[in-house]
Amino acid sequence: MAQYTPSGSRPCKMARAGEYAIGVSFAFPAMQSIEEGFPVKMVIPSKWVGYELEASGLMKTAKNPTDAKRFLDWTLSPEAGGLYSKYKELVTIPGSAPNKAAEAAGLPKDLTAVLYPVDFQKSAAERDATIKTWQDTIKR
Repeated sequence: MAQYTPSGSRPCKMARAGEYAIGVSFAFPAMQSIEEGFPVKMVIPSKWVGYELEASGLMKTAKNPTDAKRFLDWTLSPEAGGLYSKYKELVTIPGSAPNKAAEAAGLPKDLTAVLYPVDFQKSAAERDATIKTWQDTIKR
């Protein structure tokens, strides 16, 4: 590992610029680089791929929790998944078709088949200890 960057997209951008042969990064900058014609290839491991999530949640102090819940439920619907697929490179809502950029970059149609099995409740409970271990390890 040459370096840990503070940016998740930077390793891919460094690889596409020829600074490194490999950059471990999010899917989006790789797909963007491919679409822009950079001579890079996105490689997806056959199993245990890391998560790259954008999430929504309901705040305890929400002024309109009923409407917020209704909106959040809609965001998980196949209808929303179809809309997301037009603008987002990765959509994990069941039944959502991958967009053309995802297919061109070589992403598997069923991303859940390659994701690392995570116990999210355990991860949340151990969050602070995990961050401390990481910071101690990389000295940041």
